[in-house]
Amino acid sequence: MTMLRKSLPLFLLLAFGGCAFQPTQAEKATYEVIAPEHARYVQADTLLAPDQKQRRLDLLEAWRIRVGAGK
Repeated sequence: MTMLRKSLPLFLLLAFGGCAFQPTQAEKATYEVIAPEHARYVQADTLLAPDQKQRRLDLLEAWRIRVGAGK
């Protein structure tokens, strides 16, 4: 039983370590619908400080890159 416990992390690493994220069409479509509206909201929000706005816009940019959506 201890051998199984010791080898389980290695097995999981080998089994799932090479899995790459492949965004689905639904994830891209979700981004394309939500991101532009949220960016407009963030830019128009007068209560947010410039650094707060930039963090939110950076998050949207990271999301765009993650799902491979166009600019």
